Amino acid sequence: NEDRKADFLFSVFAELNEHIRATDEKNVLIAGSFIALIAIMLAVLIEKISIISWTYFAFSLFNLLIGFCVFMIQLWYREWKEHYLQICYNIASNFKLDEQFLPCWLRVHKEKRKFSADNFLLLITFLINIGIFFYSSYLLWNLIKCSFISKIIVIIFCLILYLSLLIIAKQKLINKQNFLIA
Repeated sequence: NEDRKADFLFSVFAELNEHIRATDEKNVLIAGSFIALIAIMLAVLIEKISIISWTYFAFSLFNLLIGFCVFMIQLWYREWKEHYLQICYNIASNFKLDEQFLPCWLRVHKEKRKFSADNFLLLITFLINIGIFFYSSYLLWNLIKCSFISKIIVIIFCLILYLSLLIIAKQKLINKQNFLIA
């Protein structure tokens, strides 16, 4: 009976490792594609970046929407990865194995990594989104014809709206307390 339990836990552990790898691959693919898209668009449109038109404003909002979705997907993948890792920790705690037989991320005495590709990609996506937001704000600032104070109020309202959407989406869609839906 103990052997069957061990076999079952090892098979679940192996499947979880595959899910972790697949989640990492999807995260890199989504984030890398978004970063490449923005880099290509910048290379093509760099001379036209100073053109102020409603078309460019709408295009920047579209890019901001794409960036928002990519950021949410990255957060969602991160939650899945943490979920998988927690299950792996729980499975590994059922076995008395020397640390040399465990992957480094399951060891009790592990060194804290200073660099994380997940965090780096998330940071790059966030910074790109902030850049697109500021570019959109610049365009909107120059497109709307109203007083200085009114422009400031509109920009602050847009910033609050965008941050609220981020927070609400994070809480509603990607919440550790909720069941993660695949």
